[in-house]
Amino acid sequence: MRSVAKLRLRLLIWPLAVVGVMAALAFTPAGAWAKAGVASLWRTFDNLPGIAWARENMGLASPEEEAPAPDADSERINAILEAGHALQEQGAYEEAMRRYREALVEDEEYAPTHVALAGVYLQLGREDDAVRELERAAELAPDSNFVHRQLGQLYLKRDDFEAGVASLRRAKEADPQDQETRRWLGAAYLFRSYADAGNAVKELEMAAELDPEDASLQSRLAMAYVRRDEALDKQRAITALERALQLDPSETEAYYYLGRLYLDTDQPEAGIEAWRYYVATSDDLETVDKVRNWLRAQEEGGAPPLDYGR
Repeated sequence: MRSVAKLRLRLLIWPLAVVGVMAALAFTPAGAWAKAGVASLWRTFDNLPGIAWARENMGLASPEEEAPAPDADSERINAILEAGHALQEQGAYEEAMRRYREALVEDEEYAPTHVALAGVYLQLGREDDAVRELERAAELAPDSNFVHRQLGQLYLKRDDFEAGVASLRRAKEADPQDQETRRWLGAAYLFRSYADAGNAVKELEMAAELDPEDASLQSRLAMAYVRRDEALDKQRAITALERALQLDPSETEAYYYLGRLYLDTDQPEAGIEAWRYYVATSDDLETVDKVRNWLRAQEEGGAPPLDYGR
């Protein structure tokens, strides 16, 4: 059987929403952008898309090297994986799993097959099995950024922050320029501990350098600055949120946090303006009602102070 210990999988992945946490606020929108807790990360994480059936997304070399031509064994296995993927796309999960197991009979050490099985298990809600298959894929492909990133994401979904950080750090070692890995590692640090806020800022700043046009990433970076809370971090958070809104004005939840930060940095007029826009555009009725009440009290001269608690 052919060893694929150095297999690198360069597969496509569906966008996965990383939700920033700002738990220190006096009241927090129930919207997806601001919900505390890891569960809010996972509304779309039910599959490993781009299952390793597309040969052009595989290679034994690093991204800058030319991958060698596949041999007859891998050609045969890839054909089985393609057939299984087609069944999976049709919702025939058990039949797809049967095909993937056929591929395992051909070569138990072919890492893409374990990734494919993990994807089916996730769709069936069998997370323990998905973790087991990804862990096996990581053993077979220790230099694969893709495998370690997927495994790290799944660990985070299961609230295993230590393992999640460890896997994502290995993914970063495999490809330091991968923006998705930096994004997820920054989120992992945020969820693991307030003490990791500095590491979260570092990773998210690098991710933002790699993709400066990503509005949601700017919002997450703002969350990390608030968590770290060093000198000038609130102003840095304001700058990041303003950039996010320049890139995507539809991110109405950002106006809530921008308003809080303006008010907290002695910019009351800007804060009130941001919150008025938030009230006019957000569909988070519960928080809109609280903000509207605060604005009304502000107009009447009796608004409560805004304090960040820990």
